[in-house]
Amino acid sequence: MILKLLKIKHITHKARIIAFLLAAIFISAHHAGAQTWCPKGAEWTYNFYSMALSGYQKLVYEKDTIISSQPCKKIVGNLIIPHYDTWDSPPTGVDTIPVNPVFTFSQGDTVFMFSNNSFQPVYYFNAQVGDTLPYYNIMLPNFTGCDTILRQVVDDAGTISINNETLRFYIARFIDFDDYFFSPETVAVIERLGATNNFLIPEFYCFTDAETYTLRCYGDDNFETYQTKSTTACDYIYTGLTDLEKSTITISPNPTLNILNISSSYNTSIEHINIYNIVGQLQKRMSTGSGQTILTIDVSKFLSGIYFIQLVTRNGQVMTTKFIKQTP
Repeated sequence: MILKLLKIKHITHKARIIAFLLAAIFISAHHAGAQTWCPKGAEWTYNFYSMALSGYQKLVYEKDTIISSQPCKKIVGNLIIPHYDTWDSPPTGVDTIPVNPVFTFSQGDTVFMFSNNSFQPVYYFNAQVGDTLPYYNIMLPNFTGCDTILRQVVDDAGTISINNETLRFYIARFIDFDDYFFSPETVAVIERLGATNNFLIPEFYCFTDAETYTLRCYGDDNFETYQTKSTTACDYIYTGLTDLEKSTITISPNPTLNILNISSSYNTSIEHINIYNIVGQLQKRMSTGSGQTILTIDVSKFLSGIYFIQLVTRNGQVMTTKFIKQTP
């Protein structure tokens, strides 16, 4: 009888050990599958373009802290702006401008950022096609001519492999606006990296001189630096065009009534296009993704007048010229 009880106790103790190990494995797997947001060493570099300026913005994780009783992470950074006498000349100087710190944390599959005295959700890494998501204007909540909160609908979602890691992504478009000049029309988000075709800190514009951001690089202590364009270094500053490159982009017809055709050589393939009216308001923004040498833009809805078109090439060159929209 005593031997039987000892066997039962032995089996019970063994079962507890197995149960503990299974629980540990489950917890470990759960944390391994959870999204990583702003770990130590996190560093983002974004291309920056506006009608008058261009350069890049670098953001880095600084420390863990507490804001409004919420444990979070502090991100600091600088805006790097070179100055040029002409668009095809080397820079005459470079300004380094500190930017306001960002406070952020993640909970489950959602990332939050601090704005107007509270934390708001900004990224939803478990988003599925058809989901409707709130989108807060964290970067510029009161100065863009838009509401501070809009809605997005998810058009695409899935996974992508970067640095041999499987990361979730989603692409969402805005649905709560009827402004023809609203920017951006869509936002692409990748787990760990954040927004790739907009700034890390969400922002949108209506009737303003909108800024354009695209992700250039991301890395952290456990994630090798990833460059979205292998030809553009993280700290690249445009240094001027060669004589050959100066004549490789053409715009026609000019003046135009409905369609604007843009063509370039392979060496100056176009990544982004911004069109502004004569008072500096953004009228249209386009990203070509992989870079194209022939583009057609519909300007039929534009009012007649003079417009400035800003072209950003695959190696970071920024060129501005003008065209005339004819009266129908």
